[in-house]
Order: sequence, then C-alpha cells, then structure tokens
Amino acid sequence: KISNIERTMNGTILIMCLILISICFISAFGQWLWLRSYSDPRVHNMTRVINMTDNFVTEYKVAPYLIPQTQQIAYLAFLSFFTFVIIFNQLIPMSLYILLEITKLLQMWLLQKDLDLFGERAINCRSMSIGEDLGQGQ
Repeated sequence: KISNIERTMNGTILIMCLILISICFISAFGQWLWLRSYSDPRVHNMTRVINMTDNFVTEYKVAPYLIPQTQQIAYLAFLSFFTFVIIFNQLIPMSLYILLEITKLLQMWLLQKDLDLFGERAINCRSMSIGEDLGQGQ
C-alpha cells in the first residue's frame, strides 16, 4: 500500500528521469554532430591553418590528436551520453526522498512520545506512514 504523497512523488521522479534521458540523448546527438563536422578527411592532411583577420595572417599548426578519427565518433558520442547523465543528474532531487523519510521518522517519534494523545499509555508506531494514514477517514 502506497500513500498518495509517495505515489505523486514517484510519478514526478519518473517524469524527471524521462526528461533527463531525453536531454542526455539530445546532447549526445549534438556531440555526435559536432565530432562528425571535425572528422573531415581533408582536415587530417592539413599541416597548418591560415587565419586572415584585419590584414594579419596567422598560421596555426593543427594537432592531429585533437581531430577525432572517423571510426571513433559513434563510440565517443555513446560515451558522452553517460557523461551528460553525470552532468545533468541534479535534475532528479534525491534529497526530496531523504527529506520525506526524515519527516516521517520525526512524526513517528513525536506520536510515540505524545502521552496526551492516548492518555496513560503511548502508542507504538510500527509503520513510517502512520502520519499520512491518520487523516484518512474510512
């Protein structure tokens, strides 16, 4: 049996996980497109790049290890998916679960210590969701 708060929170977390996966997939696809644009075979044969701005000619040497090889692009984009999962994992609020459980524990402790609630004998809480069940009428 699951309370309404937990059911709503589980649905919200599921939606957030789907949003996270879609953002990571879109980012990995963008990474694949970006790597593919720099994997042109003509770039591999270049030894220098000439930049002409403001009547100045600047020559840059191309570092071959910075240019991705064509056969590695799909593998690098696949690995970047998991990199983006690590980067964007803050979208899922795990502290929400922890805070909810701590609140339930505090409510259970307060119910056990309240002698005015049942007179001379305090109640014995055996469930963490006892605070949520008290307000429901059946």
